[in-house]
Amino acid sequence: MLLIKGARSFTLRPEDKSDPVNIWVQDLMPRMHLNVVAVALANKTTRAAWAVVHNSNEYHPELLAAALPLPKISEEESIPAKKVE
Repeated sequence: MLLIKGARSFTLRPEDKSDPVNIWVQDLMPRMHLNVVAVALANKTTRAAWAVVHNSNEYHPELLAAALPLPKISEEESIPAKKVE
């Protein structure tokens, strides 16, 4: 939960930076809900932390940024919302 709160605060800041993680987040923002982006960033952070602890390695931020971004989804390809009756 704390990782999600931290990721959410990261997504809410209006600063434009050119680091790869911020570019990845800014690319997701127009296409996905803020909470989905925050959870995706928290997941990415958690996986990086687990890899560092599990492999007894040092943290390398370029490896976190090297993860493949999500594919772009056009309006035609998106899944329509279900009707609530």
